[in-house]
Amino acid sequence: MDFDVMAENWFAATKGITCANEIARMKRFVRSQKIHWRTQYMPSLHPEHPVRKKVGSIRRYHLFMVKFYGGTAEILARNFSVSPSDN
Repeated sequence: MDFDVMAENWFAATKGITCANEIARMKRFVRSQKIHWRTQYMPSLHPEHPVRKKVGSIRRYHLFMVKFYGGTAEILARNFSVSPSDN
């Protein structure tokens, strides 16, 4: 995704923005992303440690979904905003 283009055209290319606070859905989202991290951990650290840590604090997060014409971006964050570009 070209975020520079999106920053200039977000108002025309964005279909909608929603936010979910369903704990089970956010936990599934975190666990589903682990395959994309492509990380290896030192032998003393259990491979599930980062996931357990994130899931343990999941109530502090929100799952934002930015729906574009042609796709959706999901962002797990404590806060998120979309504002017009100053350029």
